[in-house]
Amino acid sequence: MRILLYYLCGVFAAAQLGKLAALSPPIARELQLGLAAMAALTSLLEVCGATLGGVAGRWLPRVGLRSSLSVAVLALAIGAAASAFAQDLVTLALARLVE
Repeated sequence: MRILLYYLCGVFAAAQLGKLAALSPPIARELQLGLAAMAALTSLLEVCGATLGGVAGRWLPRVGLRSSLSVAVLALAIGAAASAFAQDLVTLALARLVE
């Protein structure tokens, strides 16, 4: 059961990578964003992962897997909800950073 939970958390996290690419056309129309802004929003998730991955790797053994996974999934959920309700570029960018 625990392995299934870890797997589902990974699927949830991986979905964050591709969701903006699939939703880019309607988001760009709704928020009147250009291609450069959409590209920047898409890459924000990867930039944060690359810059904070080392910090998370050092933090994980101290805090524990269960707590770390709980915090990560909560951050993903908050970021996804904030992205869904974003009304402007700044809010959407901040939500992507949280994700």
